[in-house]
Amino acid sequence: MNLKTTNTSNLNFKKKDGESFPGYLYYQPIVKNKQLLGLNCLVLDVSENKQIEYKYKRNQQRLRKVLDLVPHMIFLKDGNGNILLANKACADFYNTTTKQLVYSNIADFHKSKSECEEILKEDREVISNKTELFVKSVVRTDLSQNIHSFEATKVAFTEPKSKKTHSLGILVDVTEKKRVEREIEETKEKYRLLVERGTDGIHDYSNPNHCFCQ
Repeated sequence: MNLKTTNTSNLNFKKKDGESFPGYLYYQPIVKNKQLLGLNCLVLDVSENKQIEYKYKRNQQRLRKVLDLVPHMIFLKDGNGNILLANKACADFYNTTTKQLVYSNIADFHKSKSECEEILKEDREVISNKTELFVKSVVRTDLSQNIHSFEATKVAFTEPKSKKTHSLGILVDVTEKKRVEREIEETKEKYRLLVERGTDGIHDYSNPNHCFCQ
């Protein structure tokens, strides 16, 4: 029987016991002598499909909340720089939203051409070799031309259904850590020079117990 379907998938029907359920309505007109005598109807219960859809959406929302709570940049990209997944930390870095960032290209937001080429090279290396890449210090420039230092980890991620491999990465901003490390090294160097060049003892007035003598 060649049935037609209504345009909507949100129809609710009732069983004999009064319980309602979502379903699709399929129908076929009964025509005789060009007169409509009635309809042959078939209702398909899609309760189970709706439950699966609901669970899928709920899991997606849960995953999104978890990703956005992570303060580090998390992303999933293909070998052409197309962004398939990004969390709030990524969006904040590019002064945009996750909705605008996902399904765009990294070149649309990252304005440093040389850094874009470096990012793409790393992603393609991870994807082609299906391996892991750890970079202790990478430099990335934001839209305000502020330079940030990151520790980057990228791994190959293969989708179960399509079998396509992408680059899954996490970038930890270590800009402040690097700044503190530089200040400590500079302070050590100053003390070293003072000790080497000084003829008298050097006293640390911030701590009465610290005295450096040559």
